[in-house]
Amino acid sequence: MTPDSSRGSPPPGYTFYSFRPLTVVNSAVPIFLFQSGHGGGVESHKLLLQKIANTGYCVIVPQHPNDTGNNQYGLPPNKDAAAAVFTGNCLAELQTDGTHLEAAYKWVLQQTNAIIDGQKVDITKVVTGGFSAGFIEAINHLAVTAEPGAISGLVCISPSTASFVEQSYKFSKSVLKQKAKHFTVPTLWITSEEDLCNLEAMDFYHTISSKGTTLISFNDSILDLSLKLTEEFSIWGAEMAKQNPGLAAHMALACEEEVVADTPIVSFMGRIFGRYPEIQYVRDESMAIVLTK
Repeated sequence: MTPDSSRGSPPPGYTFYSFRPLTVVNSAVPIFLFQSGHGGGVESHKLLLQKIANTGYCVIVPQHPNDTGNNQYGLPPNKDAAAAVFTGNCLAELQTDGTHLEAAYKWVLQQTNAIIDGQKVDITKVVTGGFSAGFIEAINHLAVTAEPGAISGLVCISPSTASFVEQSYKFSKSVLKQKAKHFTVPTLWITSEEDLCNLEAMDFYHTISSKGTTLISFNDSILDLSLKLTEEFSIWGAEMAKQNPGLAAHMALACEEEVVADTPIVSFMGRIFGRYPEIQYVRDESMAIVLTK
């Protein structure tokens, strides 16, 4: 995981983290732009993103110093971020308007000879995506701020788009759904049985009609529900999970040690770019429900 804030820094104060294969490969690799959720950051997802990178991709993550609160937003002493967010407060840097992933993309374009941390990248093969509130950023990136034709696919892990967080995350679900109806690129939705955003993922999956749209719903029994890394690297934690059923499953999909989202994402991007056709969306059919249009 390599940070670089020397170039392409709009919005101000951002650092762009990169994950590339542990062993540099000779060919140029596709790019996955990824936005973390509200109150989390690159540390929350480094296990997931390194797993994806190791299969032959370069992952780029924009991060601001206040992504995890950084004591700037009045986080309660008991770390009860859930209660605050659900009453309309924002406790960390907010990335939902599409400009942050676009800044990450422009940063990639500015790298000399399209080389990032020693790895050649293919700027014509780009997928954008996000986790939780990061999905709002990703959908606005694809629909609003990205150049037409620049993005080949959209990945969403557990979208936080319920109506009660519209004020906190500065979006309108109805507007997002209208944007999604016009997508022509393949999209991937990842959720689980008891994920608190399960219905949101299902709703968007049914909204989008583009060919290659896929939904993966994992069985909760295989998830790491410990919240260990969530407690360490984000504003969320076990106390909030007690109050909000489904939060542990939500975080487990992309943040904990036994993350499960890597295989579907690698399979999805492999299908888009004609790589690794043997990789299935899930390692075992009993792990999840897989729906594909």
